[in-house]
Amino acid sequence: MENPAFSAVEARIIAREHPSGVGLQLLAHNARILADPEVRRRLLRNGHAPTQIITLLLRSKPLATIYQVGISHDVPETTKTFARSELRRAFTERSPDEKVALILKTEGAC
Repeated sequence: MENPAFSAVEARIIAREHPSGVGLQLLAHNARILADPEVRRRLLRNGHAPTQIITLLLRSKPLATIYQVGISHDVPETTKTFARSELRRAFTERSPDEKVALILKTEGAC
């Protein structure tokens, strides 16, 4: 992953297709590659992504984004389950303004 010629296009393919959690973790530890939104999206959709990667992808996201991952039809059930538990955890730590924004945006469905 230290190869400067390694591009986001190649990373997107790996994020979508790689069957090993170890390989996906190597990909996720490269900040330059992880900055690409499509790589992040494909990592969330990969059923082999370990919880460490999902945690890395969701930990700093707004509550509304975590909620969207939890209800998405494009991610595996394990990712949805983890996103829901992360939403519960993050909801207790976030500011009241962010909590209210999520409740209003989801019309209390969260």
